[in-house]
Amino acid sequence: MELRHLRYFIAVAEELNFSRAAARLHVSQPPLSRQIRGLEAELKVKLLDRNTQGVRLTRAGHAVLVRSRKLVCDAESLRAEAQTIGKESEEELRIGYAPSPTAVIISGVLARYHELSPGQALASTILPTLRCCRG
Repeated sequence: MELRHLRYFIAVAEELNFSRAAARLHVSQPPLSRQIRGLEAELKVKLLDRNTQGVRLTRAGHAVLVRSRKLVCDAESLRAEAQTIGKESEEELRIGYAPSPTAVIISGVLARYHELSPGQALASTILPTLRCCRG
């Protein structure tokens, strides 16, 4: 089963008309009808009652419509989340530190960072030690 099949079914269920659903989806009606029949065959249940007066959802069709909408919505959310994460992974963390007092601390921080963000770019710079003079 593909998301496309579910999207096609949702359109037919909402339009209750194959011609209008096909126009809405920008496909021709015969392939749309084949896809719906294929979905019914795969699910082994009749989703739509078709007759000369129109199309009606069966009891199973109503249940599948609710679940199909949720699945399509979840898939769209997944796509958006993946794109957001993909953009975040292109960022780079830059750290500057003084070598002697922070060497032990920074190694733990960097190890934890790599656990939380595997593959994330990291640039570190050892800063020159500053000397204080009392005058």
